Amino acid sequence: MITAAHVLLVCASCRVRDLTAALVAAKPGTTIVVNGGTYRGSFDISKPVTIEGQANATLQAIEGRTILTIRSADVVIRHLHLVGSHTGDDNGEVAAIILRAARAAIVDDRFDDNTYAISMFSSPNSIVRGNVITGTQARDSRGDAIRVLSSRGVHIVDNAIVHDRDVFVSFSPDMEFKGNHVSDGRYGLHDMYSDRMSVRMNTFEGCEIGSNFMYAANLTIRQNLFLHNRGPAGYGVGMEDVDGSSIADNAFIDNHVGLNLVQSPTRPTMPNRITGNTFTYNGTGLAAEAVTSSTLVALNAFRDNIEQVSASGGPTLSGITWYDAHKGNYWSDYGGYAGAHDVGAIPYRPLRPFESFMDAHPELALFNYSPLAAALDFAARAVPAVAVPPKVVDPYPLLTPPAPALTPSLASPRRSFAVSVLALAALAPLALILGARRGRRRVMHPKPVVVDTGTLPLSVVDLTKHYSNGRGISNVSLHVQAGEAVALWGPNGAGKTTLLRCVLGLTAYAGELRVHDRRPSLQAKAARSRIGYVPQALPRVDMSADELMELVRKLRGASHEQARAALRKVGLESVGPTAISDLSGGMKQRLALACGLVGEPQLLVLDEPSAGLDRATRLDMLALLNEEKRAGTSILFSSHLTDDVRRLADRVAYLHDGRLVEMVAVQDFVDNEGLTA
Repeated sequence: MITAAHVLLVCASCRVRDLTAALVAAKPGTTIVVNGGTYRGSFDISKPVTIEGQANATLQAIEGRTILTIRSADVVIRHLHLVGSHTGDDNGEVAAIILRAARAAIVDDRFDDNTYAISMFSSPNSIVRGNVITGTQARDSRGDAIRVLSSRGVHIVDNAIVHDRDVFVSFSPDMEFKGNHVSDGRYGLHDMYSDRMSVRMNTFEGCEIGSNFMYAANLTIRQNLFLHNRGPAGYGVGMEDVDGSSIADNAFIDNHVGLNLVQSPTRPTMPNRITGNTFTYNGTGLAAEAVTSSTLVALNAFRDNIEQVSASGGPTLSGITWYDAHKGNYWSDYGGYAGAHDVGAIPYRPLRPFESFMDAHPELALFNYSPLAAALDFAARAVPAVAVPPKVVDPYPLLTPPAPALTPSLASPRRSFAVSVLALAALAPLALILGARRGRRRVMHPKPVVVDTGTLPLSVVDLTKHYSNGRGISNVSLHVQAGEAVALWGPNGAGKTTLLRCVLGLTAYAGELRVHDRRPSLQAKAARSRIGYVPQALPRVDMSADELMELVRKLRGASHEQARAALRKVGLESVGPTAISDLSGGMKQRLALACGLVGEPQLLVLDEPSAGLDRATRLDMLALLNEEKRAGTSILFSSHLTDDVRRLADRVAYLHDGRLVEMVAVQDFVDNEGLTA
């Protein structure tokens, strides 16, 4: 029990007005209460004390200095606001809080505009709980929100972290990372050499990579949500040299790659288990090396990923076991028929030879749904003897997705994460939760759309596409005028990707869809020649910018001058000989736009055009697109960034559960979403 004798009060009118003086006067076990005000300085704590803030007490850094350095065990820091610790170094030696002792507790604090918020060096059994950490907006000046080195048994729980580089952990075994919400970072969680880590019930959203684990063993990665992680690599989870670990009951939604395995496991006696996960709407659900073995992948749901599974370094993933106890995985593209016990009567053997070519030559991903790809895949189905070996052979494919596991609620990242059941088989509850994060409910009503289908760049009337699982779009009608940009807006599963695929002619559909009065399809060259497609990110390719543009030019039947003009438009005419791998993220995205502009298309279709870009590069990209719009090019794009929609769109199509529920002017969108002008 703390008595008055164990409390020191610090405030502007108190006997003790300075935190340094309070730390000198304090005895072990003292609680120092900082009551309001801003205290600027660099403070050393060498006794086991508690510092508690009241009335928004703020500690502000001296330029280039750490605010609090903790050198004693059993120190508690809570309810403080720490701001302005800036540094140019890259090792975390300057931070808002430097921790160099055991059993510290950093609880319910707020960190704003610090290069590094918390750096922990040899600080075993410490706790970081319930904090809100907001880094700098500029990506090139960010450090780590939390940096943990050589600290066993650390607990990082229920924190909200945004606009920081990484949560970086190294040589820190037995860590618990639970209930955190990490967004807009580089690596949401980046771990190296930390065995027996438990990562549970977190949300990693909008990062370049959700989580990355290297050189570790016996990890538990369970009940997490990996959402919209679409940087240059864009993994939900990356694993390199990881042994004996369990990846279970997670949801991987709308990532460039859901789960990426590299040399994992390294020891056959320590297999990895991947069970009970949902992979939905990713570019690739699961990526692995062809040599991968000692890995169990069972009881997962692979739903509507552009590529369900990819293999690198070889044609098949035959070393992976795709079932457990006569139960395999659910595959949304399974074409077999029912057998006993909710298992397909024939194995799941996807015959898509073009995917194998893409895995071996990533540059071909630009042409995944081209007529050539369709012809190869048709030949494989028609004459199986000429097909390449299937990447996956699941002998016991499930006919219905496994029951969804418990995953973290997205509704309140600041509070402790209550566990809720997301019915991921339908994804409708996820859409509702994502909408709830905006703090209000929208009541949306369909409005009739009157379309002149004669000369419009794009007209869509009663477009319907249903998949075998019941998802898709129903009776969607919209149009895009010349020089107009229309944004597709809605939660995951709303139908945005399906609509874009129909416009690109990549899938069969019912209803009327016309691009300059031509119906797009894989066989309709005249319609497709009028469309330029810009993916979220270029695939990793071993060629120069000039070589890629020459490949695109030939495939589109464009002239050399048209290809050069496209490069000039995006300001890349001087980088032609440069290897694509040497270009910055912003330059790669400009190059992707240049590829889409080859041949001067009248309609640009873009999927998340600024995903993974820093603010300055993103604004440059949007400026380029606005120039194209002013030149008369029409644009249809999807985005989950309100600022992209506000800056580029003229109108916004709200999609929900596969239906167009409202089409509004962009100013109405700004008002509806509560954006500042």
